[in-house]
Amino acid sequence: MASKKPVEGDVLPPAPRHAGGRPTKCTPEVTDAIMAFVAEGLPFRTACEAAGVSERDGLNWRTWGEAGRAPYNEFFRAYAHATAIGEVTLFRKALAGEKGSSQATWLLERRFRDQYGPPRVEPVASEVKIVIEGGLPRKAE
Repeated sequence: MASKKPVEGDVLPPAPRHAGGRPTKCTPEVTDAIMAFVAEGLPFRTACEAAGVSERDGLNWRTWGEAGRAPYNEFFRAYAHATAIGEVTLFRKALAGEKGSSQATWLLERRFRDQYGPPRVEPVASEVKIVIEGGLPRKAE
């Protein structure tokens, strides 16, 4: 039996989806493990490696999640939340002035440089051109 060709205005059923490839490693359990490390203040790379995921995979998940791609969008939201929790934890420790406060301040200055680091001074490039009209005076002989 010949299938009829679609005509403008016809509603076509969605194309069948092929699952293809291996399942993602971005599971709720892996996400929770990475985010627990990030909330403690560990760098993202270390958090990923400690949870058994490469940094490249973790960075891809963040990028895809920021773009709204499921299931990575939940990973991206969890990362933003865990980062904020880590910042608040360090901030409170730095303000407490107790043991470890100078280390917390140091981490804040480096990990959240825009908020807590010293202002960045950008070098100013300039060119000076000196023009002497009439030339240089002659040396007296």
